[in-house]
Amino acid sequence: MVANRIETLYIADPLGEATTSLWKAYGQTQRKTSTIYRSDVTIYESGELAEPRPRLSIKGLDLVLLSTDNRERVQIGEDTFFVETWKPDAKMMTSVNDLPVCNELPADLTPVFTRDDHEAFQLASSIFVLDSLEIINGLNLADLPSHLRAFVDWIKTEAENITQGRAPFVDVATLDRVRANPDLRNGLLKRVSKWNARGELVIRVGSNVKPILKQETDSLEFMFGGDDIMSRTYDEGLPGDVAVHLGQYLDCLAHNQSGLRILEVGGGTGSATRVILDAFRRAGGRDAVDGIAPIARYDFTDISAAFFEKAKSRFADWSDVVRCKTFDIEKDARQQGFEHGAYDIILASSVSSMKSALSASLPSLDNMRDN
Repeated sequence: MVANRIETLYIADPLGEATTSLWKAYGQTQRKTSTIYRSDVTIYESGELAEPRPRLSIKGLDLVLLSTDNRERVQIGEDTFFVETWKPDAKMMTSVNDLPVCNELPADLTPVFTRDDHEAFQLASSIFVLDSLEIINGLNLADLPSHLRAFVDWIKTEAENITQGRAPFVDVATLDRVRANPDLRNGLLKRVSKWNARGELVIRVGSNVKPILKQETDSLEFMFGGDDIMSRTYDEGLPGDVAVHLGQYLDCLAHNQSGLRILEVGGGTGSATRVILDAFRRAGGRDAVDGIAPIARYDFTDISAAFFEKAKSRFADWSDVVRCKTFDIEKDARQQGFEHGAYDIILASSVSSMKSALSASLPSLDNMRDN
């Protein structure tokens, strides 16, 4: 028999304060079906100093009798062991602190950024933000298109956060010292640009803020024209520890739930998609001999169909569940063929809509989630 379910489990806190090494256990078992036995077990301390309250209590422990097919596979006299793995219930988690501690993470999920890395990225970005203030002072903001006016507003807000010491990972004294020393400044920017595609992109765009704001060039040209820097940036996946935490959460979710319906909004090149599908693969959802696929449907969406061919090729081994569909987050979902309550998980990690439009769209997305 193997354990299949526990309704409630109580363990006294702390067990280490027990006043005796003698214990009394009480239990009862009922046969619920032809293959399921349900048990309740309560354990008390035994002895004169023992407290009357239980130290451990299990209620609704379901033990399942192995099927005849499984029993017939075992030769007479052969010892048989069944390994059970218990993981936290994903539905009861409220923060990343509830995730299980993993001493060994898969290589593709091991975070590569240290605190020093984040500080260097923030310092480089802060240099460009403060430098941009001088450019803004000479602009006629009324002549700028709306997206550049929004960029200017963002620069002013971030500049205030930086100078007031509110920007994360930015020490104002260190920032002032680096800005004042050309060798330190150039060394920092060169180091950040060589770390990865994201660092290269930060330095490329930051170094060209002046021609962008003066409308002498298009920022999209720096990002998408001439080379594959954006593809390389997206392929690096989710930043920081996001991929690690997301992978751990989905591993717990897939442990006790199958048939999940997932909607990804703004899928783009599929960097977040890869994290999700790889997490389910590690959980036994693909290429497992007797595994039950945790995903019933994965709707990969974007405002444009331009990314779909690459996504279909990249996730070809999930072609039975991945469906590519166009979806505009700023328009009514039902008019685009999406039903309310049709999804268990909705992911929108790469949505780049205006903040106001995104905020207005969130209630509509929430309606699509099955509560």
